[in-house]
Amino acid sequence: MDIALVERELDRARRAFGLFFEIFGQRGSAFAPALDAYDAIAVDCYRAIRQAAPTLFRGALLKPLCYMEHGYSPATMRRGIVLSRLLGEANPFPIIRIPWDRDNPWQAVFLHEVAHNLQADLGIWQENRQAVLRRVLQDTADAALTQTYGRWHKEIFADLAAILLGGTAAAWGMANFLANPATKALTYRPGSAHPTAYLRVFILAEMLRRMGFQQQAEQLQTVWRQLYESANPSRLPARLRQSADKLIPRVVDEIAFQPRRNLGQRALVDIIPYTPQDEARIRAGAKTLTTGKIPKDLPPRHLVSAAAFALQSGKIPARQLSNLVVRYLSASNDPIPDIPPLVKVPPLRSPTPIPRAVARPKAAAIAS
Repeated sequence: MDIALVERELDRARRAFGLFFEIFGQRGSAFAPALDAYDAIAVDCYRAIRQAAPTLFRGALLKPLCYMEHGYSPATMRRGIVLSRLLGEANPFPIIRIPWDRDNPWQAVFLHEVAHNLQADLGIWQENRQAVLRRVLQDTADAALTQTYGRWHKEIFADLAAILLGGTAAAWGMANFLANPATKALTYRPGSAHPTAYLRVFILAEMLRRMGFQQQAEQLQTVWRQLYESANPSRLPARLRQSADKLIPRVVDEIAFQPRRNLGQRALVDIIPYTPQDEARIRAGAKTLTTGKIPKDLPPRHLVSAAAFALQSGKIPARQLSNLVVRYLSASNDPIPDIPPLVKVPPLRSPTPIPRAVARPKAAAIAS
């Protein structure tokens, strides 16, 4: 036997225990209800696709799991990616990190993180990237712009999917998250997978416009321009600035409205449908929340947006709202059902009882 290989497997087991102990250990802490609530939201995002396109996910999938950690932004580790922390073992289920101070149930950026996992589990990561590359190159014949939007494709996908999951509140929530000083919001980072924040919000607004929420789109664009109208735009390459008005509608169209082979010739808007009726129910649900009641007709992903609108109204304290929604979602997060064994195992026979005369005192105490 190769001792080096044995040591490697032991180290891998230690690392796996360390990683998952940190994650599962939080379920016995004061953060357990908030984590259960976020789990329920993530599962509902998958449920939305199963309802609209039942055959896209092949068989059962392990649910996403959330945990708390320090950091500014939520993040995710997708299912199946190889983790160096586990010495090359694949991640068995989506893991979503939530910063300690973002445990309130109105964070639109959480829907963005779930959308990354949806894209990976749907198997359209590469197909989406290639489609964006072709579209931008065809429209601009500019290799640099093509490479840039090709790097940005997965973040744009997650932004657009988050809006389909949460509606207009998700767009405003993402904009709020991206609102930073101009020196950061307008700075282009070569090689980054994240679109420059200044342009990113115009992408959100374009998605709202294409979904039929013209007024909300114009309002978001107006607010965003006013925030940065006096800023020096030189931190953005001229080609990016000058091409944005033309390219952004095309990229949004390509990612959200063009059919994909791995989606069964459906588009993203077909497998995550969102209608004006959904928006109306969310806004009505927000009014219900301000009275201290839960709108039980809303799915968990829409309850995120209703909570955001309720908070914005100022008619209910933030802590009261958070506790109300977290308690409800935590209670609705059903445990994973028991899976029947593939092979029937005969029941274990009861062990021979230990005579009291020879039983250890501790064992006797436990038995009694």
